[in-house]
Amino acid sequence: YMRYFGDASLGGRDAYFHFESGGVHFFALNSEQPLEPDSVQGKWLAAGLTDASKTTGYRTSLVFMHRPWVTCGDVSENIDLRTRWASTFTQAKVTVVFQAHMHAYERFDLDGLTWVTTGGGGGLLPNVDENLSRASCASRKSKGSFFHAMDVVIDGNKVHADTIDDKGAVRDAFDVTIERPGAAAEVQ
Repeated sequence: YMRYFGDASLGGRDAYFHFESGGVHFFALNSEQPLEPDSVQGKWLAAGLTDASKTTGYRTSLVFMHRPWVTCGDVSENIDLRTRWASTFTQAKVTVVFQAHMHAYERFDLDGLTWVTTGGGGGLLPNVDENLSRASCASRKSKGSFFHAMDVVIDGNKVHADTIDDKGAVRDAFDVTIERPGAAAEVQ
């Protein structure tokens, strides 16, 4: 935890932070602290997403955190936070939300966003269908209980991601078109 969040010194915060590269803004959230829109971190996130989306050369924002807001495999899912943040994420042109905690892989198209659970670097491999009765599971596009890494490339107006297992096989690949003003995001 401290390796990734302790004293990050990015944006003056040590538990959550933001950085930008080539017009792409990255927001690292601390899911161990309150994330409601009226919390300190929530206010920081809302202001940061709004400010980022107004900067010259802005392309998109990516959000990443530890605990998942949508999952069919993990016991913890946070529907309340997901639905409370969905419109803010859409307005700020967030294209992908990366989450972890569960040591497996899931990809959802939900709320006009792509949600990816990518926790396949180690640990016990769980049953990704443990909570399949959740309504959000109907929006799951890919899944797997396997060790993996992700290769994410942002090129022009497209986010491309390959999910590669520990044998080198691509287990999932997806493209998300970065929304241009007046156009909706498209997932392929």
